Amino acid sequence: AHALVYAGVPDMAVGPHWYSCYEMAGNVCQALLEGKDHDFRDNQGTLTPEQQRELEDTILHAREPDWQYMIVNLLKTGAGPRQIVDVIQVGAAELMLECGAPENYSMPQHATEYCNTLRWYFDAFDHPHQVKLLFLAGAMVNTAAHNQAADPSNGPRQVGSLRAADAWAPGRLLERLHQAMLARSQDESLALVHAYVSGGFDTAPLLQRLAQAAAEFGNDPHNQEICLGLVEDYSRSTAVDRERLLLGCVTNLTGYRKYGDPLEAYQRFATAFDLPRVESINGDAPVEALALED
Repeated sequence: AHALVYAGVPDMAVGPHWYSCYEMAGNVCQALLEGKDHDFRDNQGTLTPEQQRELEDTILHAREPDWQYMIVNLLKTGAGPRQIVDVIQVGAAELMLECGAPENYSMPQHATEYCNTLRWYFDAFDHPHQVKLLFLAGAMVNTAAHNQAADPSNGPRQVGSLRAADAWAPGRLLERLHQAMLARSQDESLALVHAYVSGGFDTAPLLQRLAQAAAEFGNDPHNQEICLGLVEDYSRSTAVDRERLLLGCVTNLTGYRKYGDPLEAYQRFATAFDLPRVESINGDAPVEALALED
């Protein structure tokens, strides 16, 4: 029951806004799907690469009702709700990648987590109003995109490359990636993930290393779990641009605001279980800042 409630209400702190979005979703389904939205729940059609790019671009840059009509048309032509969520999630990860300052992560984080929960909800349950939640996911990402665009410190980001990294063995790439993530070297981490994926190596060790690093940043589970959700979604995503999920994972892990020593909890764990310790780092603000107003 808790999972069902959370799947319908992204975050109680921002609940009233999303209640109105659910009303919007109900109106869209009644008007454009004749109230038969559940009939489309078991669609299995995959979006073409062109459809995926168009949907992502519309959600990130257009406004209502453009993306709503697009989702409706995709459903009517056989596209599956899960496959649509996969593309919306890539859009959310792109917003994470475009964050230019620690204070800008909140909206992409909430949108990414909601898409992760919604994807699980479709896999685990069958509910007569599930398809309506596609429009909530679209609304979250679309709202976050316009919020992001209002701050000039945000914007499209080019993922660079490391000299000669394309000739490195996968083990060397992963070890260097681990070091870069723990040092919060964002550009280097992104370049290493891209080099690994582009090299065509087995992605299982990469996903394990990303999950490990997320766990090692151990004093903010609410934000760490977003990285784990993106890793989980990569393994099941049907989106052609699903690498963006891993880039969003790395961006979130290295970029969201940290307090105190974000590796302190892991150091205690490593000491207790005789594991290798890692070098401590300083966060963006002291732990005391959590209790103070800006």
